[in-house]
Amino acid sequence: MKLHLSPRLGRATFALGAAGLLAIGSFSSVLAAEPSPITNSTAAPAVHHFCIPEWAAVTASPSVDTLRAAGDCEINRRVVTLDGLTYLVNNSDVLTADHMTDLRDVNSVNPASFAAERTGLVALKSQIDSDGTVAALRLDVAKIAPHYRVYLLVVPKTHLVSVADATEKASAKFGPLSAELQNLINQARADGIDVTAPQAKLADLNAKVAQANGLIAAVADSILPLSPTDWNNGTAGPILKSARETIHQARTLLVGARQDAHQVIVLLGS
Repeated sequence: MKLHLSPRLGRATFALGAAGLLAIGSFSSVLAAEPSPITNSTAAPAVHHFCIPEWAAVTASPSVDTLRAAGDCEINRRVVTLDGLTYLVNNSDVLTADHMTDLRDVNSVNPASFAAERTGLVALKSQIDSDGTVAALRLDVAKIAPHYRVYLLVVPKTHLVSVADATEKASAKFGPLSAELQNLINQARADGIDVTAPQAKLADLNAKVAQANGLIAAVADSILPLSPTDWNNGTAGPILKSARETIHQARTLLVGARQDAHQVIVLLGS
């Protein structure tokens, strides 16, 4: 006797496979639709590019003009990146409202928010533009990377928080699916069918989802407080690595849970 599965279960199973578990958008490619330039007489338009020509000019002739141009370029490309991140966060369909705020705006949780980094970079650019000696410019230009870890810290934090939230969103889909599977198991049991195997698979599904939820819940809180200082002193790197590993573990568990759901359906339909 084959059990006829409800159309609702079919829709739920399809939605589970389509939403969040197969591929989650990455924030690693950062391009703003309309980046806001920081302009002055020596700054290039705010287009994201590596400042190779500017540094080549510094190497060839280290002067106030060449150093200022290199500093402006380095700051401008970071601002364009921050503007791109802001655009992506504002248009994200996976980030929670709280995490959008934590990543984007000045707040007490994240010392390296987009707004905080942008404000600091603009202030540093003003200082660089007022420096009148090569010595002063060398000191201030050297602050850009260590004081504002946009690429080594801010971008990975944004990506990891986004993937964590997307994974949590995907995990939430297992609740209704599990309830529907349990209803089908109960129906099969009432019809006199041995449901030992599908019930065990459903129990495994629920355990995997619970474990994944426990792992993913702590990810954002572990990385949002990280600052450029934490990167410079070696604290942030291991925490970011651990967050990546935790997300991978959680996603692997959810893939296993999806396989369990498929097995329940197969066992009930056999």
